[in-house]
Amino acid sequence: MERETIVREFLDRHQIQYDIYHHPASPTIEQAKAHWREDGSQHCKNLFFRNHKGDRHYLVCFDCDRSLAIHDLERRLRQGKLTFASPQRME
Repeated sequence: MERETIVREFLDRHQIQYDIYHHPASPTIEQAKAHWREDGSQHCKNLFFRNHKGDRHYLVCFDCDRSLAIHDLERRLRQGKLTFASPQRME
């Protein structure tokens, strides 16, 4: 089943309203801004990390206008050094 279908079915099943916007993949906020709509939605950064052992993964979402202090996040999670997880791990 296609990922979008899975998400839509979940939202429908839980009676969560949504609008779908399709746009090209944008690896940076600057590139993404070209596709944003002025509809009042919140834009965020999504970063996918793994711990040093590779046995825990974290999807960290936060406001696109803010920065992330990775060392602070590491301290809060008590997982040691975090690194960006590979696309294979994201699958």
